[in-house]
Amino acid sequence: MSNFFEALANLISWLSKIFKPKEEPKPQVKQIIAVPWDTVVAELKGLGLVLINKDGFQPDYYIQYVDEEDWQKLAPFLTFSGEYYVLGIEPLPDCDDYAKKASVEAAFKFHVSCLETWGDTPYGRHAFSLVKVGEKAYRIFEPNAGFEEAGELFKFGEYRPDCWRL
Repeated sequence: MSNFFEALANLISWLSKIFKPKEEPKPQVKQIIAVPWDTVVAELKGLGLVLINKDGFQPDYYIQYVDEEDWQKLAPFLTFSGEYYVLGIEPLPDCDDYAKKASVEAAFKFHVSCLETWGDTPYGRHAFSLVKVGEKAYRIFEPNAGFEEAGELFKFGEYRPDCWRL
């Protein structure tokens, strides 16, 4: 019986090499800049955003970011179709899940920090992705491809976040 499982494992390994999904080439960024966590917390507090991480939460000392031009290149790679998720699983993913996925993918694929943020919009309460683009400068993007603004950076406006987390 162990020969069967060994053969099955070998077959799965072989098939995974043949059917391995090809990754799209990553956009090139000019420079990744590191800024201390405390600086980001202070800047966002100055913009009226409340940090909603657990008390005493201290991530790695630095948050990494790129300039606005480079974020314009990265945001489409951090925008996901609703079809990405397996249908039939309840509850269905919502805006929080998209913002969280964008945060994780930004860290793994591009080695930059993408924050989750929430606020009131003309559509009601909503989560977006929040990115640092320069000194005291932040932009928001919608990581759900089902929205008209998906994958594009925009300034605080109709959507005004009031809280955030890493």
